Amino acid sequence: MRNLRYFNLWDFERDGRFYERLGVRWFKRYATQGDHWNGRRRLSDPGYRQVKDFNSAVEWEARTRFNEILHLCSLVVGVVVMGWLYFESMYSWLGPIFLLILL
Repeated sequence: MRNLRYFNLWDFERDGRFYERLGVRWFKRYATQGDHWNGRRRLSDPGYRQVKDFNSAVEWEARTRFNEILHLCSLVVGVVVMGWLYFESMYSWLGPIFLLILL
């Protein structure tokens, strides 16, 4: 897959501290395919790994890029909806929509 500039790391991302402070590691524990669920699956299948070989690594990267694009599209749609709510003076909906976007 062609590398888009969007997927390049910024300087503040390289050491991971920025995301650590945002709580990404905590969130990753309980997300689908996260540490908690992978650990539970390894109880029944000790050899289970998401990335087993080169082909599974390529599949994992493609799936990750696709998920990132979905997240970006969701953010854009959410910001557009929030803008529309603001200009329609529906201020009571801005908070809940913002929380949904944040999740």
